Amino acid sequence: MFDFKSQRVSYFVDDNGFAVGQIEIPGGAPIVVKIVKDSITEGGSRLVTWCWEYPRMIHAEIMTHRVLSRNSASSRAIPASKLRQRVIDAPAMPVYWGQNQKGMQSGDEIVDLEAARSWWLRGSAWMLKHNLEGEALGLHKQIINRDIEPWMVIAVVVSTTDHANLFHQRKHHAAEPHFQCIANLAWELFHNHMPTYVEPGGWHLPYTDGDPMFDILDITKKISTARCARVSYLTHEGKRDPVEDIRLHDDLASTLNADEPGHFSPFEHPAMAIGKRERHANFEGWKSYRQFFPRQAGPDTSDRCDTCGCWAGNHVLGCGMANGSLA
Repeated sequence: MFDFKSQRVSYFVDDNGFAVGQIEIPGGAPIVVKIVKDSITEGGSRLVTWCWEYPRMIHAEIMTHRVLSRNSASSRAIPASKLRQRVIDAPAMPVYWGQNQKGMQSGDEIVDLEAARSWWLRGSAWMLKHNLEGEALGLHKQIINRDIEPWMVIAVVVSTTDHANLFHQRKHHAAEPHFQCIANLAWELFHNHMPTYVEPGGWHLPYTDGDPMFDILDITKKISTARCARVSYLTHEGKRDPVEDIRLHDDLASTLNADEPGHFSPFEHPAMAIGKRERHANFEGWKSYRQFFPRQAGPDTSDRCDTCGCWAGNHVLGCGMANGSLA
């Protein structure tokens, strides 16, 4: 059975000043957990924004925790050639090579680990070639990048005020091994990192520390949002560019075209302290930047039909309703 205590773990502070926990995986990319921003307000409501880097193959498990606000680096947005090189340089590898047995948990680790790693990497080589063939056909990266996802590492920004259930479930010895790694690293960082106190009305703004002070809070909120969307201080060109950050924020909010759908998940990471343990959406004691946008939940559906539940004058065939009255 997988044992987190047997892993090669290190803790350090990176060049951005983030507290980091990391597990080395022989032959592959490490599993990495970082504290990007750590704030606490009145009532002990602690909001932590994390960056987790883990094998793409367990992303569905992360998504089951509904209290987490999440944004990830999308394989739809990254050129195929760049993703192929990442897989070649540092492929995602299983952290534990358990023997087959009945049930969801594997048995003891197999003896021939090198044979298992070689088997895993042969699959990567086959699919990298397949990926290249798809690119030669002219297929878009949102199609061809899918076939190398099992060997990809994904970077995800996660913000939450509710850590107890995450730790309780995912530190358990029966949890999925990679998720055990994330939960154990996060547990250690959480209990060894002092949050910064923020008065009610103040803001939690990830990815803005270390930059020149911005005089206008609204600008800083925009920059923080864009960087959470990219999961980085940097643009895709590798630069810190506040002007590009603001443009991306405005594109996501569709502020220039009210008919376009907004993409508001990155707006959940910046948040205003409320205190008193009041709940707003999935945060306790904090109100996310997203909640300040009237269209953040999508189009207005207040005119929806009492009979079929459709809106904007649309109805299920046979509903018998039109414009709120009997047809």
